[in-house]
Amino acid sequence: MSQNENNPNQVIADADYAKRRIAHIDYRWKELYSLREQSLAFGIKYLFLTNSGGAVSYLAFLGTSVEMRDVSLNFFALGAFVLGLIFIGLYQAVQFQIADYLFEHYTADFKPFFTKPFDHAECTRLMERDDDRMNHVANHWPNYISYFLAYGSLGLFILGCGLAGCGLLLRNGL
Repeated sequence: MSQNENNPNQVIADADYAKRRIAHIDYRWKELYSLREQSLAFGIKYLFLTNSGGAVSYLAFLGTSVEMRDVSLNFFALGAFVLGLIFIGLYQAVQFQIADYLFEHYTADFKPFFTKPFDHAECTRLMERDDDRMNHVANHWPNYISYFLAYGSLGLFILGCGLAGCGLLLRNGL
């Protein structure tokens, strides 16, 4: 007989602890799944909308203004908007890869865990392993590429707006 079986209060405390740990595992799984879904659906709407809106509206403007088509700076502005769209598309791909990596590894770690009796040490080890994965992703190239692509897309939108404004000023002789 184990020491815990001799003490009914300890058995109850262990069962409560196990329930809390399992609740945390379930919460974390839902959190990662939600992160995965959000990265697919909501992560890049703003940058996509600004760059695509900039490209479409500026293309429409160039289509209605024959004089503005002669200013080559305007085509660089349009190119900046389009490149911003490409950047945000790449950003979305990287975000999906990160979320998918975390979700798949977390699921793979904890699936076998639920086929055995609860083991505190194993649960703690798996949770620390997940924390290590999160820290690895947060402090390595996928995260840096994500920042570069997201801020690059925003920067290209700003550049496109600036080039478009300069094109207007150049055409009007200012």
